Amino acid sequence: MNVVVDFETSGLHHSEDYPIQIGMVGLIGEKVLFEYERFILPRQPAVAKKTMWLTSISPEALLEKGYPPHLIYKEIVAVLRQYHEDLSGVVLHAWNCEFDRRFMQRLEELADADYRLSSNSWVELQPYPKARLDTCFSRKPIPAWFTRKFSPGDAHNGLVDCYRAIVSSPVFEQIAQNLDFSEVKNIGKGIRRTQR
Repeated sequence: MNVVVDFETSGLHHSEDYPIQIGMVGLIGEKVLFEYERFILPRQPAVAKKTMWLTSISPEALLEKGYPPHLIYKEIVAVLRQYHEDLSGVVLHAWNCEFDRRFMQRLEELADADYRLSSNSWVELQPYPKARLDTCFSRKPIPAWFTRKFSPGDAHNGLVDCYRAIVSSPVFEQIAQNLDFSEVKNIGKGIRRTQR
């Protein structure tokens, strides 16, 4: 199973900044198995104030909709195990892979996680070093499924950027135009706030 991961963060330094949103898309071939998106509540509420200029995620949305890191990580592991019991066999993909791998490590530290997804195999989706996702995406034919799912002006967020990366990366160019959403499960929006 291939899983595309994208973190939105409070800054660019994994040792000082926090992951504030995660998006994931699970794939086997052209079949999209699941979509996952969740805000991550920072341990320090002041972090939420500096996120707006980076991500257009408002501090209010983050504080209202965010979940503690330990619950997010537990949920991610549970989602992945539904599709692949042996987590070590899950291959993670990311645009600017090292950045997202380090923020996965940061989430693991915040969650005091037993299993470390950051130690799995990671595949770089950028076609060349420092390739900008927006630029690469703008040069690709936009699949019909993308325009049905998202508006052209949708802001950066974890899930939208996962799909932009799939469309833009040479790794997925053979399947990007024809993804199969017939059995996709949307995971991450169904947990009630009372379960936090």
